[in-house]
Amino acid sequence: KVTEAISDVGSGIASSVSPEGGATKRRRRRCRIRPPRLLFGELGVVRPWSPLEAELKRVLGEAGVHGLEEVLMLKEHGPKKLLLCLYPQRFILVEVKLGEFHPEVQHGATSAHIDASTVQLEEGYDFFSAVDETAVRLFSQILKPINTAVSHFDGLQNYMTGSSQEHVDPEVLRKAVKHMVKFSEIRDIQDSQSSTGDFHLKLELQAGRTLLLPMGRLPSTSVAESLVKGLRLAAQQGVANWDDLRIALQDARVEVMLHSSGGAGQRVLEVFEVESFNVVSKEWKTPNWGSMIETETSWRWLDSSGCRHPHLIPGDKQLAVNRRIPPVELDKSLYQPYSPWHIDRSQGDEDGWQYGIAWNTSTWVAVPGPFDMFRKRRWTRTYI
Repeated sequence: KVTEAISDVGSGIASSVSPEGGATKRRRRRCRIRPPRLLFGELGVVRPWSPLEAELKRVLGEAGVHGLEEVLMLKEHGPKKLLLCLYPQRFILVEVKLGEFHPEVQHGATSAHIDASTVQLEEGYDFFSAVDETAVRLFSQILKPINTAVSHFDGLQNYMTGSSQEHVDPEVLRKAVKHMVKFSEIRDIQDSQSSTGDFHLKLELQAGRTLLLPMGRLPSTSVAESLVKGLRLAAQQGVANWDDLRIALQDARVEVMLHSSGGAGQRVLEVFEVESFNVVSKEWKTPNWGSMIETETSWRWLDSSGCRHPHLIPGDKQLAVNRRIPPVELDKSLYQPYSPWHIDRSQGDEDGWQYGIAWNTSTWVAVPGPFDMFRKRRWTRTYI
């Protein structure tokens, strides 16, 4: 036994001091197939790998994503994505461009100048082309290894291990980091709407600055509501708690999985459109029982349980009611539309309508009777 132990120790020492073998050298030369994943929070929580989050980590560097809690895509234009990066004490707006590690994504889209004092949200804009230089300078300071804005432990760890701070190209930062806002700088938060009907948040900051955050690409209404709630609490306290937002995002992912079907990697989004018969005007309209009785059916676009659809595009209720195709979509950072919206005409009349007494009725017919004052039809859309 002693001889075997000595032999094992000798082999270990030999492998430590001798030159690397061919297999080890080949392993070290092996190219990374994909960039490293982004880890979340102070403890480095592991989540499913995402090309968008991996590109964000590459752009900002290890220190730049330290303590990052959540990432939301606010806008996209071709390969360019505008990301809202949420930290405990601040948020950062970052523009990333997929394609460098993912050649299947085509480059395109030319830049159009946008004034940085008030971010405009018109279609086709190039994600805050005018850069907030103050944000870049502040963020560059955060990237230094010993800096309390990142954490004392991060600098101490680098010092003890002798590891140096990774190099982050300042030119890449200048182009990528559009705005950085500490929650203590926010003076007021208001819901707003653009001329095209898109929903966004208007943030009043110190020194009279204004920042508009587009909300139309968020995965669900509950996610938008949780984000607004978290920002308002953070503006009051200076520190954010994103637990409600995290739960809302998890619920949105579960909702997608529950409605999954079709081929591998496909998701079918299901929406029910509802109307009630108005005995005065003799017309079918969105159910409206007056301001005293607010029901889920008054949103017009429902899920299979009869509730307001969780993936409604955030915005004014009346805008959703006036739409003639479902104002519903999945998170475009995860899924892309594969088909247009389709009315299910396998049941009901020629337009897909089924008639009944109320939403929870057990009998639906294709031809309305004298007491059938409610109707619904099913829409579907495939995502990949």
